[in-house]
Amino acid sequence: MITETLVSTIPVEDDIVMAQDSYYTRNPEDSAVDGDIGPLCPSRVFVKEIQVFRHCDTDDGDVWHTAKVKHDSFWEIYTDTGFQERIDAIVRETVGFEGFMENRQAIFSEQGLQEDRLADFDIVGTLYS
Repeated sequence: MITETLVSTIPVEDDIVMAQDSYYTRNPEDSAVDGDIGPLCPSRVFVKEIQVFRHCDTDDGDVWHTAKVKHDSFWEIYTDTGFQERIDAIVRETVGFEGFMENRQAIFSEQGLQEDRLADFDIVGTLYS
């Protein structure tokens, strides 16, 4: 059985500057590309909060962590490096997470878990990123 426990809710209230390099949006360098690439990438995305979860497989003892990021944009911001780096920094700088994040980083999880207004992140050891 897999259990999920909310570890912390981090209030953010931050306007994150986007790198505008997502694979799923029309970015500034795409101006000469014809056809439908996706929506225009926003220059900023407002993040309200980050929830960090601990998951445990009680059968084998495996433990992993994820984060849900509440924002005001669409799922296509997935893979934007500016967004990912800022989310990682916010979690890293949060009181109580300094030691936990020492050899970890927050990265986008798989594309199918992304939703409009809710980004899904894995918190992984730096060996796997």
